[in-house]
Amino acid sequence: MSDTPNESSGDGSQGEQPQDGQPPGGQVPQEQATGGQRGQPRGGAQPQGQPAGGQVPQGGRQDGAQPQGQPPQGNYQTGPSVSDIFSRTDTLDQIKFGVVLYAIVGFGIGLGLFGVGSAFSGGSGLAAQLGASFAVVASVGVPIAATAVLAFFVGREINDELGDLQDNLVFATAGVTAFAGSVVAFLLSWILFGLGTGSINFGDFLLPIILTGIGAAVIAAGTIWADENLLTPSGAPPQGRQQY
Repeated sequence: MSDTPNESSGDGSQGEQPQDGQPPGGQVPQEQATGGQRGQPRGGAQPQGQPAGGQVPQGGRQDGAQPQGQPPQGNYQTGPSVSDIFSRTDTLDQIKFGVVLYAIVGFGIGLGLFGVGSAFSGGSGLAAQLGASFAVVASVGVPIAATAVLAFFVGREINDELGDLQDNLVFATAGVTAFAGSVVAFLLSWILFGLGTGSINFGDFLLPIILTGIGAAVIAAGTIWADENLLTPSGAPPQGRQQY
């Protein structure tokens, strides 16, 4: 007998090939143990560089959102401008009403000045001169005083009627109404006074007429401001109109 080992038996034990593609020892390749796809991380974790939960990094867009740090895009809607008072029905009605009211007052003052001018024009003596001087002072002072007082009431009326509008519309309506109305009233009273005295000279009173209109506009707008900020309605603290 030979002591040489059985080569055939040794070769058979070592040369057996795995069946069905299985490796020796029943070990499964790493790709298959981790899900069967190369490059896929274990446990379904997100790949490196991709945030968890599908969230977009800060500063990026998500569902059309605007990136942080940038102002929103689109058309900005601004409030009405001062020029809109001439196209709106409510503000234009207030302007018409106020100017007509000033014209009525100016015409009434002019009638009185017409009588004063007629009485003291063409006379002689100290009384006639004093009367003429008084007529000239009255022709300027009375319209100024009347338009100033009327501006107060016009401002209150416009504030009551247009109280729901923005500040710029209310103040502009009151200012335009008082300015235009005062100029109309001053012109009417001065024309009638000139007809009574027999002489009309607008050059000397052009600057007073303009200044009277500006003063009336300031009074009307100031009345609205004081009404909104200084008066306390129903025990509430003073509060201005809502800004836009």
